[in-house]
Amino acid sequence: MRSESYLRQLKENLQPQGKVQSRVKHDLLKSIGTPSALEQAKEALSPSQESKTSVWERIAESITAPVSEALLQKVQNILTPSLDIRRSFSQHVFSKLTAAPATPLPYSRARWIASFAVVLILIQASPALFLAPKSVADSKALLIPTEGNVSVFVGDMWQPVTEEMVVESGMRVRTYDGQASILYHDDAVVRLDANTIFAIHDASGDIRDESIAQLSLVEGHVWAQGLTPSPVEGITIAVQNGNVLIQEGSVSIQDLEDGVSIKVWDRAARVLHNSEFTPLAVGEQVVLRQTSPLLVKKITAAKFNEDWPRQNLSKDAVHRRYIAHLQHERRIAAAGILPTSTLYPAKRIAEKVDVLLTLTEESRTEKRLQYAHTRLNEAAALLEDGEGDQEAETALEDFREEVLEIAAGTGSDSITQELVQQSLADAVAEVATLLPEDESYSLKKVVLETTADLPEEVLSQQVEQTLFVDSMTSLNSALDAQDAVAVQVLWEDIQPYLGLLETDETLDVQARKEMKILLMRFANTTEQQAELADALPVEIRDDIFAYLPPKRPTVIIMTDEEVQAVVQGMLERIYTFTMPRSRLNQVRVEMLALNGHNEQGRLLRALYYALPEQSILREKARKEIVRLRWQKAGEQIAKEQQQQEVVTQTGGTTL
Repeated sequence: MRSESYLRQLKENLQPQGKVQSRVKHDLLKSIGTPSALEQAKEALSPSQESKTSVWERIAESITAPVSEALLQKVQNILTPSLDIRRSFSQHVFSKLTAAPATPLPYSRARWIASFAVVLILIQASPALFLAPKSVADSKALLIPTEGNVSVFVGDMWQPVTEEMVVESGMRVRTYDGQASILYHDDAVVRLDANTIFAIHDASGDIRDESIAQLSLVEGHVWAQGLTPSPVEGITIAVQNGNVLIQEGSVSIQDLEDGVSIKVWDRAARVLHNSEFTPLAVGEQVVLRQTSPLLVKKITAAKFNEDWPRQNLSKDAVHRRYIAHLQHERRIAAAGILPTSTLYPAKRIAEKVDVLLTLTEESRTEKRLQYAHTRLNEAAALLEDGEGDQEAETALEDFREEVLEIAAGTGSDSITQELVQQSLADAVAEVATLLPEDESYSLKKVVLETTADLPEEVLSQQVEQTLFVDSMTSLNSALDAQDAVAVQVLWEDIQPYLGLLETDETLDVQARKEMKILLMRFANTTEQQAELADALPVEIRDDIFAYLPPKRPTVIIMTDEEVQAVVQGMLERIYTFTMPRSRLNQVRVEMLALNGHNEQGRLLRALYYALPEQSILREKARKEIVRLRWQKAGEQIAKEQQQQEVVTQTGGTTL
């Protein structure tokens, strides 16, 4: 017991105080600090940037292969263990589990593990090099004041805007004596006239439900151009008593005292009124009123020459080219390594390994679609260079095959189909502004044709209609440029689409109407440009003029002198007779002869005033005038009733 007491006393005497412990700890830490020699060694051993570049070039040369699939097969052979190795590996693991003595794997049997690790390290170390980015910076919703005073409603007050700014959801824009433009991402542009208030409900640009308005006209006058073809949903602008839905087309919307005027100046639009959709084509207009049914009317040709539509249509063409350029630049920036590069096989391997290492089916589908989209970007970059046309065609074919393989794969389900359709919708939106004269127009054709080839999707008509309208846009541009050669070439290229109007009975009524209107307007413009029309081959000119509207009978407008001369002849024939009854019979004959004459009303009035006052002859002329008025009124009522029946049957559209 005494020894235990001594030990406890010794422990207490040897235990240092708190301050002593801190001092000792500080001295120990100071004594084991990093020597300056180690710092110098670290600096000396860190490779320079030139050394890093040299090492990487050597690595790149060592992994280069002429064909990506062949290299992938070679890597697969290296990474896949043989049956003996797998058995040996399982026995090794089993021995571990049973606590048996472990023996190290021979180098030849572990080679595949090390190789696999190297590939993973390379992919993780350089994702920006091998794997293309998912997206490049998206466009934003912008407000651009163009002239005069413009303000936005922010923080419960109107604040002036003097330069371009990003708009946010919930903002209101107001013009006073000036004008402004709202660039709604790549989907649309809205131009505000003077004394207009316009609201932005959703500035995200995530268009999904066409019944929900992203924008609205509070008061004033706006012009909207849409750039989203089918199957992408367009923008929806809320107005008093309804909504206006725009995909590809130009529409003016004006708030009136008794309703809202909607006019379609290019392509088409739809109007939602009383829970019913009314499609409108170019050259048609309606006025939305609270209770009145929609009555579709024509816009006269003279209206197209007024300043507001003429200037905005010109701006639309410029804006379309501007958006096309921006989208093209984004595609090139997102392309990454191109097929013409020696590193391209490594890029394709990295993509396949990335998909292989993805765990869920949905995530794998998303990545495969992302990499398929990369083929479009590569094709755009190759076409821009002008030296990779063959590689561009291969990239586009790879895109098409990959998307269709995903859509038709054995593991496809509703989620996979939805992912495929959404990916294609995004691709369609990104190529919507391309026209046949653009170098990268083949991207648009491939995307649209791939969309039409999806299983259980009936989109081929929409695709052909879109391609037809693109060709018509290029034709009109060539017409404006007085380029007869381009008109001839484009007209020959458009022939396959013209067959839709004659042979395809399932073509949508609205699409058929829009196509016919475009052809009619093109034929009219060609006929007016006599010099260009004469420069076209006779057979092409005749084909174009076949779409001219039927010629109306020439209406002769008589001068006052001619009217009086006709009436004078009538009086001479009436007063040839001396008996009152014979004169009355001749008046009847003269009035019957006027039936169907375009100047019947004027001639009857002139005859009435030429006959003696308070005579039976003049009374007869008066009764004929009254009868004619009632006849015209009855014809107008019957016409309106017929139009109303058509409105009811077609959901508001008069064809």
